[in-house]
Amino acid sequence: MTEQNSNTNLEELYPWIDDVTKEGADYEPNDLNNNLMHLKYVHRPKNVAGRNIGDIFWTMRVDETINGAYPCDGGEFMEDDFSGENNPYELLVLGRIPSVTYAEYAAQMEANNGNCGFFALDTENNKFKLPTLHKISIEATKITGNIGDYIQDQIVNITGKFGSDDRMTQIAEGAFSAAAGTYNTGSTGSEVGTAFEFSASKVVNTGDRVKPRTISLRAMVQLANEVDDAVSIESYTNRIEIKTQEGISALSNASSCLTQSQVTNCVLESPRKINVEINSDGQLVLKAGSVVVYPDSATKTFKEYTTTRDYVSTGFNNRQQTLLLNMQGGEESWGTLDGIAAELYCSSTTPVISGQYAVWLNLETFETKFTNDSGSSWQSIRYSMPFVIATCSASAYTSIDSVLDNFTFFGTYLMVRDDVKVLAPSGRNQDGTLNNKLITSVMSGHNYNFNGTTDAHLLLGNEDNSDNGGVICAAYYDYSYNNEKNTIQLGAVESTCALCGEMKIVNSRITYLKEKETLRVGDSGPVVVETYRNGASWYRVWSDGLIEQGGSCVSQAGSTGLVTINLLKSYSDTNYSVFLTTGNSTAPAGYYGNRYTLASYLKKDQFTVTYTAKSSTVHSYWYARGY
Repeated sequence: MTEQNSNTNLEELYPWIDDVTKEGADYEPNDLNNNLMHLKYVHRPKNVAGRNIGDIFWTMRVDETINGAYPCDGGEFMEDDFSGENNPYELLVLGRIPSVTYAEYAAQMEANNGNCGFFALDTENNKFKLPTLHKISIEATKITGNIGDYIQDQIVNITGKFGSDDRMTQIAEGAFSAAAGTYNTGSTGSEVGTAFEFSASKVVNTGDRVKPRTISLRAMVQLANEVDDAVSIESYTNRIEIKTQEGISALSNASSCLTQSQVTNCVLESPRKINVEINSDGQLVLKAGSVVVYPDSATKTFKEYTTTRDYVSTGFNNRQQTLLLNMQGGEESWGTLDGIAAELYCSSTTPVISGQYAVWLNLETFETKFTNDSGSSWQSIRYSMPFVIATCSASAYTSIDSVLDNFTFFGTYLMVRDDVKVLAPSGRNQDGTLNNKLITSVMSGHNYNFNGTTDAHLLLGNEDNSDNGGVICAAYYDYSYNNEKNTIQLGAVESTCALCGEMKIVNSRITYLKEKETLRVGDSGPVVVETYRNGASWYRVWSDGLIEQGGSCVSQAGSTGLVTINLLKSYSDTNYSVFLTTGNSTAPAGYYGNRYTLASYLKKDQFTVTYTAKSSTVHSYWYARGY
């Protein structure tokens, strides 16, 4: 697959990306894009296109194995030889691939000229055998119950009879018919005739069975399709280890290039710690192995906990929900806080709430408390920090809007976890290249005194110019990136930080947070992603959707009329601007009454102008700008 990023045709720049014969070795270690493309190459998909586990196919290849496929020769495998979701042993046990017992397999081999179209399955010893197919043809069937059946040779038999009765009247049956002619009478009362039967024993033998013209190919069965040539767990893990080391090396080179002069104001690394999904029943599931953050009252710090089982949220209420993990009691009794419109508050004193339900994080004691009576009473219940924001209908979750992997909030409290790496703009070098500062987060947070409703920027940075960063919420500041200086302004102050996401503040509390993805250029302004120029015709497409384009047309002297200009790039609607100029090589613009004006005919892919060319041929130039 040839991929294309936002402004570069990768196939043109890096033709080795998908050339598996080169193993992606030809890359320049000091070039950012080359390193990123090498990383992508190292971890490119290796799925075997078009074949499922259990598929049998024909090939002229003579390799012992081909991309996880093995010859249909009765080879034996163990369940532990495979890993992944589609283990062939498990598919056999589930009956998704037809099988017989080892004894039945041996019986079929003996009865069917050394062939058996089934897998042999031994569930006591967790092993199986592949089908054995030798000097055999394949027949299509619409009946799944016939799959794997052996069909013996069959010969079409031709039978017939001819003769006469005692009156010499001709009799013909089967493949024969009576023919006119004369014959001599024999002794009366006797039946005279001949019977005929066609059988294989009467045919001249050129082989041991009936066979059409045939070309011999190898029968192979697909047993694995996760990685090329990786079937056993040992070979699979060895290959992963090798490719992981190559990937780490490529990523290290890429990070080195990033920190030098290539990009700025971006997230380099953002560990994924929360795994959530919507299951087939419309329930939201926090998967086992997710790492949640919770306030620990014993140490008055935030800690991380890795879940050991799945947690299912079934509270549907036609709204966007911020979900927390109820960590009361043992983990087997934990659940999610959902189904109610609970507001989140953070303070050192009991808050005054606006609704019936609320959860309060007491920053003095690091306890969380819950109320369902508008704050008249509070019950101590240990909750985690929010881990996901999702939208649900009355009967199912419909979307996962934001996964709070590394940044999370609780009312007015904003926090970051460890090991988020960003490139913070820090001016320019003497040669004009970008000067960046690599900042790595440490788990920390800040309680803000918000006021009202507004959008806010989420940033990671510091105030002491160290390498350790904490969260910054630019809710009260005008955030801007100065490209000329390569600095970030928060209000009138230059700050060492990088943009990491966006937030919404409603009624003085954070209600939404969306992290920015890694290895993306931050708020450095739109860039040109596509250009074209041919003589006077040209266009320029920007990353934010803006399209600029221009061209020319010629009107002959002494003529008046309409001319339609076909745009080089169509706009999304007719809300675009057109500018016109006129002139020629022998007289100044507008001389002798030459005119060129926009008519009212404006379409997404063309516009119309009126012209008057009096004294000479008029060359007109146009420029359009819009989205």
